[in-house]
Amino acid sequence: MTSRFLGISEALAGACVFFLARPACLAQSSFQVRILPLGDSITESGTPPGLPAGVQYKSYRYWLWKDLGADGYDSSTVNFVGHRYGTATGPVGDFDFDQDHEGYSGFSTHDILAWVPIWHDPKIHDVVLLHLGSNNIFHSHESADDIARSLGDVIDHLRGVDPDTPVNTAIFIAQIIPIGPNLYGFDVASTNARIGQLNTKIPPLAADKTATVPTSPVVVVDQNTNFPASTETWDGVHPKDEGDRRMASKWYLALKHASPAVLPTPPSLHAFGGGTAACDGSLPVLSAPQPAHVGQAFRLECTVGSPAATGVGLVADVPDLSGADLYAGQATVLVDRGLSTLSQTFTVTNNGSGKGIADFTLPSGFDVAGSCLHFQVVWQWPAGACPAGTTTFYSSSNGLTAVVQ
Repeated sequence: MTSRFLGISEALAGACVFFLARPACLAQSSFQVRILPLGDSITESGTPPGLPAGVQYKSYRYWLWKDLGADGYDSSTVNFVGHRYGTATGPVGDFDFDQDHEGYSGFSTHDILAWVPIWHDPKIHDVVLLHLGSNNIFHSHESADDIARSLGDVIDHLRGVDPDTPVNTAIFIAQIIPIGPNLYGFDVASTNARIGQLNTKIPPLAADKTATVPTSPVVVVDQNTNFPASTETWDGVHPKDEGDRRMASKWYLALKHASPAVLPTPPSLHAFGGGTAACDGSLPVLSAPQPAHVGQAFRLECTVGSPAATGVGLVADVPDLSGADLYAGQATVLVDRGLSTLSQTFTVTNNGSGKGIADFTLPSGFDVAGSCLHFQVVWQWPAGACPAGTTTFYSSSNGLTAVVQ
């Protein structure tokens, strides 16, 4: 088949042109990160009596799973691990999340230390989310230094430190949440003062442990600041949905921005290239839903600085390997690369809030799981929309790769 080119002026006549090919998906990670949520009842969670039928508190783990899913991760790339399942009051009714964990209601650092050797194998996890120390404060007179020291012992046990075995577990340790007026008679002011004292010990503890074993970084996650315990806990101590969602968001941001990276590239979606600036600069591409499923609607959204610009969307069989831009400023748009392709045309509309949107359904013939769609968008800018002296009236988005599931 001979390659065919469509002039950009023709292609930009109100249409968004995509071409689809079916090569094997390249540069996708098959690595699955195993996350161990570890702690006390704040990790385990549970639903108190008296709530309306069907209402459950699901734990921060549920909302963290949803946050991960919204960014393209699924059970092929993320696995919550642990010997426990659900919450203290049973499994969560929404089974669309990984309910494994290692949370124990009432446990202090000492209880975890006594229990870890029974169940723990450092090879079962790559990441640990550790929120622990509340019960030490509630039920003992230990100093902040003593509690921090026992937290350090927990970290050592989690690493399973052995001179002959490399340790690669990343440990995310929380500065624990405060309490509010509660059902247990804990004095709010003095208890929160002790929580604050413990939390000041966490950053130096993390720095020391990281320096000791650099391949097993200990990352501090501030779960305390701006946590409204008086309104986002159901008993002054344990989060309800709002508090769990707040905790999940902080865990997720810490995971997402960790350096070195602890999360693999989502298999469903990743960006490439940086776009090419013209009179409105380069433009980011977004998409929803993620990932692309055969026969389901897929939306491409591209930020547009002016409704005067007209867009051509491109779906290629290869990403922009140069890391910049493959199409912008070209006088032609590649439509058919001489391979076994499927071509469709979609109208781009402006939604009135500065986005160019193309909705389409993946064709039924494009049904090879793992095949990639590499999206880019080129915008043509009318001369009157560009600054005086501008000679290039094209700009492009970064690229976006979606994987057919």
